[in-house]
Amino acid sequence: MSALNRWLIRHFWVQLALSVAAATAVLLLLHATHPGSGWGLYGIPGAIGTGVVLYSQRRRQKELVGGTTEGLVRVEEALVREEVPDEPRERAALSRVVEQRLEATRRRPVALVLLYAMFGVIFAVIALDGGGPSLIVYGLIFAGALFWITWAGGRQRRRLERMGSALGLREGAREDAREGRTA
Repeated sequence: MSALNRWLIRHFWVQLALSVAAATAVLLLLHATHPGSGWGLYGIPGAIGTGVVLYSQRRRQKELVGGTTEGLVRVEEALVREEVPDEPRERAALSRVVEQRLEATRRRPVALVLLYAMFGVIFAVIALDGGGPSLIVYGLIFAGALFWITWAGGRQRRRLERMGSALGLREGAREDAREGRTA
């Protein structure tokens, strides 16, 4: 699995292609009775949006580790294994990545509540529209997606918090840096 992760980190285009393929498959399944009606309308902007988001995240991550793909691979492997590197440069790069990701996930509970509410409203609209069999499919997809997002996000957040503790990052370090205070 780690070899696959390293390969995917090195080859951004594969991540993008897999994301677009998965989104297209889901849209084709959801619009099976009307092939081509919805997936082109939603799929193309979704693919462009996915590419922009993935590219911008990857660019930011590469900048934090010194601008190299190999540096990003080393940091990701250290995060997965939860090992703190001995080399000061790699340790600093890992620290920057952990701090940035902790900052990015600080509003996770609010985002989850809004996501659950959004999925609930969409499900209610489908139910009111007389969804029938599609209601069951949407319900299963929504339940699976919400479970996965909650479980995987919580797991990643706990891993980041453990790494932040191992690296010696203070809980309030982000607020201090933002306000110009020193430790």
